[in-house]
Amino acid sequence: MNALNDLISIINRLETPMPELETIKADKLMLWLNKNQVLSFLLRENLHQPQYAEKVTKVVQFITESHELSLKDLQEIWDAQAGQHEAIVKNVENMLEKLVGHLTSEHLDHLFVCFGKDFETANRRQRERLIELIRRLAVKERESFAMKALDFLWKLATNPILFNEVMQTALSAHKQILDSCREQKPLLEWLNRFSAILKEDSNDYDVVCACRQFYDVCSLFPQYSEAEVVSQQAINDDLINVCIGNLEHYMQRFNAPLLSPTSSPLDLTSSPSWFDPEENELLREYALAFFEQNILKIEPQRLTPAVMK
Repeated sequence: MNALNDLISIINRLETPMPELETIKADKLMLWLNKNQVLSFLLRENLHQPQYAEKVTKVVQFITESHELSLKDLQEIWDAQAGQHEAIVKNVENMLEKLVGHLTSEHLDHLFVCFGKDFETANRRQRERLIELIRRLAVKERESFAMKALDFLWKLATNPILFNEVMQTALSAHKQILDSCREQKPLLEWLNRFSAILKEDSNDYDVVCACRQFYDVCSLFPQYSEAEVVSQQAINDDLINVCIGNLEHYMQRFNAPLLSPTSSPLDLTSSPSWFDPEENELLREYALAFFEQNILKIEPQRLTPAVMK
């Protein structure tokens, strides 16, 4: 710890030059740090101690601001928290939050590669924590990182494998990042993207998320301009007709298992739950109409216990 304190003192003197004190030059200090693999040594232990972690962060900040942080260094920082207990994970996350504003585009790309690999093996709690870290970093660095974070979170939310587990958490973080943007340009760009997804209607997961986010992102505009933004978007992209067409398409698909003579017993058992008013608030208003127009038309011999329920 004493040696680390001495190193911090040297860095502080470099940041605030004092002519009366002789000190090592920044380039020579960097040469010494690299030659002796000091960062690797500092990341090996004691990161659970907040005071120690703060001093290590100071060293990493110096390396980063000197444009000497390598991808290997960044990987070592990320690996330092892998599989570790809460205190170490928290301290490494705080370190990244202080560094993110100084990272290059190449660093950020590598960091998202790290995020993606961790998602493959993480449990649900770890995935939610990682999404929260991405949100924190994006709010801290609203330019390059935030734009990459929005794309990353959208891919997570619409991933069929992760859909049920992380969709809501990822979309919530996505909205909060957009809400932190200083300008309306990113919001309009994402509204255009949602409109394109709705018009294309080629992926169910994308369409569901686009519908949710379109509504939520519109609410981020100032109240006086929200109606104008939504109205103009609807006119430009013919969204009303698009949405009506999508609803007709999905109703046809939902009706098929109930009314088709070739539907399987599994279809007849599971499909009624899609329209259970207790499970879906949007359907409560239309439950009676759906019952009269669809359920009553099923042949008596095809009424399974699930349908009757």
